[in-house]
This record gives sequence, C-alpha cells and structure tokens, in this order.
Amino acid sequence: MKNRKFRKKATPLDDAEDEEPTGMAVLPTQKQKPKQPKVSKPSRTGLLSFDEDAKKRDTYTQVSNTGEYSAERMKELQKNTVRFPGGPPAPEPSEPSAPSGGFKLSGSFKPAGASSQGLKPARPSASGSRPSSPLDVDAPLPPPAPRPTFRPVTPAARPAYVAAEAAAPSHTQPPAAPEDDSNLGIPNAEIIRQAKEKRERLRSAHLAPDYLPLGGAERLTSQRPEPEGPKAAEQDSASDEDDLDMRMRFVGRDAPKPVLPAGDGDAQAWDRDAEEAEEAWAAAQIRSGAGAAPHMPKAQQAPSAAGRSQSAAGPGNRGAAVQVVAAGDEVMRSLQQGMEQLQASRRNAQQQLDRTDGNLEESMRQISVLEGDAAKASDRYTFLQDMRGYVADLCEMLDHKSPIIEALQDSMSELQEHFAESYQSRVESDEAEEMEPCSAAVAAALDVLARGGASAAATAAAENAAKEAEERQAGASGPVQLDELGRDMNVMARREAEERAQSRNAYLQQSLPLLGSREAQIGEDTTDASDGEVSHLASKKREILEAARAVFADADAEFSSLGAVKRKLEAWKAQQPGTYRDAYMSLSVPALLAPFVRLELLQWDPLAPGNGFDSHEWHQELFDYGQPANGQIPAAGDADEDLIPKLVRQLVLPVAKRALSARWNPFSRRQTAAAKGVLELLLVYLPPEGSDVRASFLEGLQDVLTGVRERLAAAAAGTRLPPWPLAATAASSRAAVFVAARFSKVLRLLASIAAFSGVLAPQELQQLAFDNIIRKQVLPFIRASIGNPLLATSRAHRLLQQFPAAWFSGGQLKPAAPLLEVVQAIASQLQGQRKSTGQAGKDAAQQLVGLLRLLGAPDPAADLASTFRLNVKA
Repeated sequence: MKNRKFRKKATPLDDAEDEEPTGMAVLPTQKQKPKQPKVSKPSRTGLLSFDEDAKKRDTYTQVSNTGEYSAERMKELQKNTVRFPGGPPAPEPSEPSAPSGGFKLSGSFKPAGASSQGLKPARPSASGSRPSSPLDVDAPLPPPAPRPTFRPVTPAARPAYVAAEAAAPSHTQPPAAPEDDSNLGIPNAEIIRQAKEKRERLRSAHLAPDYLPLGGAERLTSQRPEPEGPKAAEQDSASDEDDLDMRMRFVGRDAPKPVLPAGDGDAQAWDRDAEEAEEAWAAAQIRSGAGAAPHMPKAQQAPSAAGRSQSAAGPGNRGAAVQVVAAGDEVMRSLQQGMEQLQASRRNAQQQLDRTDGNLEESMRQISVLEGDAAKASDRYTFLQDMRGYVADLCEMLDHKSPIIEALQDSMSELQEHFAESYQSRVESDEAEEMEPCSAAVAAALDVLARGGASAAATAAAENAAKEAEERQAGASGPVQLDELGRDMNVMARREAEERAQSRNAYLQQSLPLLGSREAQIGEDTTDASDGEVSHLASKKREILEAARAVFADADAEFSSLGAVKRKLEAWKAQQPGTYRDAYMSLSVPALLAPFVRLELLQWDPLAPGNGFDSHEWHQELFDYGQPANGQIPAAGDADEDLIPKLVRQLVLPVAKRALSARWNPFSRRQTAAAKGVLELLLVYLPPEGSDVRASFLEGLQDVLTGVRERLAAAAAGTRLPPWPLAATAASSRAAVFVAARFSKVLRLLASIAAFSGVLAPQELQQLAFDNIIRKQVLPFIRASIGNPLLATSRAHRLLQQFPAAWFSGGQLKPAAPLLEVVQAIASQLQGQRKSTGQAGKDAAQQLVGLLRLLGAPDPAADLASTFRLNVKA
C-alpha cells in the first residue's frame, strides 16, 4: 500500500524534517498579527486524536467535502486562483504524484490581507483544495481563526443527537483509483504519534502554531462588510455554510477493488456494498479522529437516504455519540471548575476589597491622628512661646522689684533689733538705778539692827537712805548746760530720768500689796516695753508694710501677686510637663517666688507668740503647688514637692536666725515660747538622710541654736540676785519688792533654759541652769530666807517648777545635789516650827515632801509626812 502525504506549505522547518510526515500546515511567525476576535483556548484533547483520544476531546471539527486530485482538476484550480498584485507567478501544474502517506491535509485559509476594503476571504472549493493566491508563497500566512464555542448537548437531546449522528452519511467521496494501489489505507498509530511529537516540538519552540483547530472556527465576520439591502437575509443563510473557514480532514485512497468476472451481477452488487461500507467506515474514522462539529453546513446535514441507512448501521457512530456525551460532561465539569475558580476569585477580590477598605479607614484614622498631633504641636509651640515671654517679663520685673523688697526686709529687721536693744538698755538702766537706793536702804537698816535698834528705827533709816540715793541720781542726770542758742542740752536726759523714776514708783506701789505670802506674783508678768516704745514700734512697722504693698502696684495682674504667678506656672506644668521638666522649672520656681514670699515675711515676727510662718498666706498658697487636680497622688520623685522646704531653708531660716541671735530676750516667757516654736517648726522641714541639702540646712539650723546658747549664757552671766537677809528687806519695803522682782526674773531665765530641752542637749542645759545660776545666785538667796520656812518653801517650790520632770526621772540628779541640801534644811526648820505654823506649816510640809521625792530623797520625805501626819500617795 502506498503512503499518503499531507498537503502542506513548505516552511524552513520542513527542510530539516523531510523524513517526518506531519498533518499540519506550519504558519510562519509574523511581526504584527492582525486583530482577531477573542475566542476561548481550544482544549488539547481534540488535536489530531482518534479513538484512543476520544475521551479527551471537547470540540467538533467540520469535515470538508472530498476532492478529486487529477491533472485536469489541478489545472482548473490554478486557473481560477486569484492572485494579489506583486506576488510571484503561480507554478505550472504538474501531474499529481502518487501519494506516499496514509493521509493528506486539505482545506482552505483566509488570506492575511483580507479586509473590509473590498477583499473578501476566499471560500473553500467543493473539492476541499485551497485556491491559489497572488501573494508570494513565502509570505507569512494569517493566524488560524478562533474555534467556535462548544455548545454542550443536554441529556434530553442526546438520543436525538446520537440518532442524527448515526444517520448522517459520509461526506467524503472515494477519489479516483490510484495508479498504485499498494499504498492505500489510513494513517496508522505511528504516523499519528510522530505528527503529535512534531506538533509539540514546534509549540515548545514558540513558533507559529503548526496545526489547525479541529473543533471548528468562528466566522470571521469582523473582516466581512456588513450586508445591506434585500440580500442581507441570503448572506446570513449563506454564512452558515461558511461556518468553518479552515478545516482539516484525513483522506485515504480507496481500498483496492477485487477483480471479478465481467458481466457478473453479484460481483457488481458486492462491489457497491464494499464501496458503501468503506465510505461509512471512513466517515466514522474521520468523526472519531477529528470530532463532529456542533454546527455543520446544510450540505452536510442532508445526506441521502441510502447514506443515512448505511451510516446508522456503522458501529462507529454509536461510539462517537458516546464520546460526544462524555465530552459534554467533561465540558460541564470544566465549566463547574471555572465557576468555582470565579467564585474563589470573587471571594479573594472581596477580601482584598475589605482589606483595602480597612487600610483606607486606618489611613484616614492615622491622618486624623496626625492632624490632631499637628494641631497639638502648634498649640504646644504657641503656649510654650507665651510662657517663655511670660517668664522673661517676670524675671525682668523681679530684677527691679527684688532690691526694693530686700531693702524693706532689712529695714524691718533693723527696726525690730533697734527696739529690742532700746528695751534691753532701758531695763538694765532701770535695774541699776533701782539697785542704788535699795542697797542704801538695806545698809541703813542693817546698821540700825546691828547696833540693837528696833525694827521701826531700822525702817526709818532705810527710807531716808533711799531718798538720798534718788536725789543723787537725779543730779547725776546732768546739770543745766546751755548751747549758743540758749537751749539746755541735758534737758532731755533729765526728763527721761524723771520718767523712769515715776515708772519705778508706780511699779513699787503696785507691788507692795504682794509682799509676804503673795511674793510669787511680783515680776511674773513680763513687761517687755513701755506704752511709748510699743506705739513707736507699731508706727514704724505700718510705714514699712505700706511701702511693701506698693511694690507691685504698678505691675500687671499676672505679675503682681503670688497666686497669679503660681497659677501661671502650674498651668505650664499641667499642660506641658515635658517642657516644664526640660526647662528645669523645679529649680527656678523658688527663685521666681522668693520675692513674693519675702514681701509677706515682713509681717512675720518670729518672737511674737502664735505667729508661726506656717499660718501665713504664702505657705497656704504654695502648699499644694504642682499637685495633680482632683486629689490625685503626685508622681514619685516630683521635684516640686520640695518647694516649701526650699523656701523655708532659703528665706525663713535666715530670718529666724537673725531674730533669735539679735533680739530675743531670754527673760521673756512669751518670746521664749515663740522662739521654741520656730525651732520646732524648722526641724519639721529638716531634709531626710542622704539628701544633698541636709548638710546645708543642718548647718544653718546649727547657727540658730548656737545663737540661742549664746543668748542664754549671756543672760545667766548678767544675773544678779542679792542675798539680803529677811530682817533688812523687812525694814525696807522698797528693797523687798526689788528682791522679789529680781528672783522672778531669774526664774523666767531658768524657764527659758528648760524650754529648749527638746532642742538642745539636756546635759548642756542642766549645767547652765544648776551650775551657773542656781548654785551661784539662787541658793544663797534661799538660804537667807530659811528663818522663815514658809517663805523659803515657797521660793524652793517655785524654783523646781521651772524644770521639766524628765530631768529627774532617772533618780537623783547630780547637778541638783546642792539644791537638795537646801530643801532638807528647810524641812528641818519647818519641823521645828510645826506647832507655831499651824495649817500654813502643814501646807508647806506637803510641798516639801513633793520636792524631796522629786530630788531623789524619798526617806526624808516620808519622815516629814509622818511628822505632819500627811496622807501622801506612794
């Protein structure tokens, strides 16, 4: 059997592979492909496959009519071929050679130059051959037309479709008998395999497709002009016949016919049956290999009755119908998979949209945040610039006001110090002036008594001596001394001396009724100054305070008061704590507020009772400076918590030190109580252990305490308590009042010493009280009164009342041993006069029992209680 060949166009690739038969026409690659309608990608399961690939097909291919390959037919085709200008001349027809392959390629292609401008694509001829073209044979062919969309057959229409396929006649007509019948037949499996391999090789090389779609092609209506007029209907019907512009069919030569005897009717009938069977078998093979087109031309849909009967009888039609159904199911599965993929894509797109919406929302939120931050930054910058200007103006104002405030503060301190010095000087001069007549009176009385005179003579001598002493003092104030203008220069001195004498006489008249048992009331109330001195001091203080109120009178409201400045600085800290901290405002605030605090401290007298600095307005105003609102707990380590301690260390401590060391009067109970309160209040603001400022604060506080010790020691050294006998003081009432007043003054000093027991060391205070004052001044004075045990008991009891009980809690106090001896002597004298003293003696014994027990002598106390039959609790 001779091998049939594929009809193909020679390409450069065919030269290298002449030995390999192929069933495709290779389309050369074009630089620019013409615009074609969008079609779906054909499935690979329907390319050049036969029965073994029938299950993988999903499209149908229209089968072209059988062509006749004779010399006359080829010449006719060449003559009728339309050529394009500029193309090479058509080759001369030659005699068809015997086919060497088992099948050949026939069909038609649309020319690449066909367009709507007048050139209509050539229609395939009835024989299936491609008309000749005036184009060069080497010109690139147009790309294959897209395949038509597969239309699946519904299950209800499948039986009818299968029956139609079975009844369809073969569209191929047996060609003319070949000259050599040895190569007749269909392509075998090896040829088909080689064709597939070549197709795949060309595909992998990214060349133009070397195959024709087997599932049919859509009509290229875009390249045809739209029909107009009454012929539009005819052209639409004719377009159905041109549904496929490119077709490929496999054509085999007719099988050799057996030679039968001529004239044999049975042989002719057999020959017709064989031809019809061969035609039906060829049609079935073509449908099995290429697949039937879903839309066939009308010429192929109307076969003869004989063809339908023979085609229906073929077994291949049933297989083709089953394959079509299977292909339809495969298409449905593909569509379902595609639908699932589309749904998945839609879900992914929706998720992406949701993410995009979320990102957009987040971006808008971030934009809003950034806009808010920008606005806050702008407000923060504006506020900070305002605060910078405010602080600069405040500092400039304080540079002018601070010297004025310091000058006023110095003036107030100097005024108070001058008043204290004047008072102390006046008191000392008064005591000296009073001491002289009293000493003269006591000396005269003792002289009379020593000579054995009566008490009345002693009293008269004492009064005369006192008057003479006063006259001498009045003359000592200065004689009349005139200046160039006739003015007496000593008139003021004499006037002041007269005023002091009048004051002493008035005090003497007030104290005379207190002599005897009521001696304790003489001199207990401290008369710090005269009315004239107090009024003069108050007038000067008012002038200084009025000047202080006018310091900030010309300043704006934001700068003129401590409260306004505090609110401004607190607003800075509350709104921008970071910049407040970066500007080290915690270190600068005490300096900014110090002038206002100094101005208020002008009204503070550390020696005035009940006038602690913690009750002043500045302390109350700054107590909660920088604290969070609504009572919240401040942050740990807030430097503004130390604001008031800083102000106390820098401002209050120097004022207290100056007052206590320069003008504190240790003989004044009120000033001593105020001084003690100031020291105790200063100790409250003592920095904790490990603080950097603790050492400096302790140093300043130590200076204050040193001043207190010095003032106490100076007062103790200047104390003079004359030990006059009772007989002499009894003869002169003036001397008795003077001694009682001086004893009360000593008691006030001892009370001042004992008042600092919680501040100064107890040993230091005890030594100062018992060694320097009691042993040297008080004990001789009490011994002089032992003859009157009731008076001596009262003086001893008043003495021990000035000391705290804690000094005697540890048993017998060693510095108090001399005092214990005097108390025991008074107890013995009282026991001797028990019968003459009566109830007054019993009361004195009760006081002595308590004193003995306090000084650490319980046995003498028990004997005294037994003597006077006292009910004393253990």
